Amino acid sequence: GGSALIETFGRGEQGSMSTVYHLDGNDLRLTHYCGAKNQPRMKAVGYDPSEGVIRFEFVDITNLSAPDAYYTRRVILTLKDEDHIEVRFSGKNRGKESVSTYSLTRVRD
Repeated sequence: GGSALIETFGRGEQGSMSTVYHLDGNDLRLTHYCGAKNQPRMKAVGYDPSEGVIRFEFVDITNLSAPDAYYTRRVILTLKDEDHIEVRFSGKNRGKESVSTYSLTRVRD
């Protein structure tokens, strides 16, 4: 119905991950269905239209297996053009920060 955008990637041995983007009133939100089998939820906290960058920050999480288990805390989405985006996930695992960056291309139905 046009109320959400679903991004799916990472097919293969590690399985796939999905992120669902949607509006909550005037707020842009996301839920990331992570390969770590948890679901961090975030809210957009900044948008730079000249760079095409949207910054999301952690709100809460479901299904965290342990207090120090890996989870994504921040997502930076860069809109490269109509068919290409870069997604940067910043996470924390046992107190250590990590960053993973993915370049994605739209697959049209």
